[in-house]
Amino acid sequence: MKLASMLTQSREDLALVALHGNAPKRWVDFRRDVHALQALLVKESANQVGVCCADAYPFAVALFAAWQAGKSVALPGNAGAAAELEVSLWLADQPLSGVARVVA
Repeated sequence: MKLASMLTQSREDLALVALHGNAPKRWVDFRRDVHALQALLVKESANQVGVCCADAYPFAVALFAAWQAGKSVALPGNAGAAAELEVSLWLADQPLSGVARVVA
């Protein structure tokens, strides 16, 4: 399956996607979360966003939302490397030192 078409594939809404903390995240949750973040990102003027998340679920949501919003995505090797990338908008699930603007 191509990643670009993943969100349009037919799946059962209650199909388990991930466990986030102790809470199950289902396909319907994932699509809702991606579309909500996408709606915010299309209003942003930044063409490139950075994604830096310690947890897999927010990382996947941020990555797919950025792609769906037509943004280029920069992925640092770790949170410490984030400040070295010239990106005007960051999507993160944690504070990033040395980074001016983070959308959590």
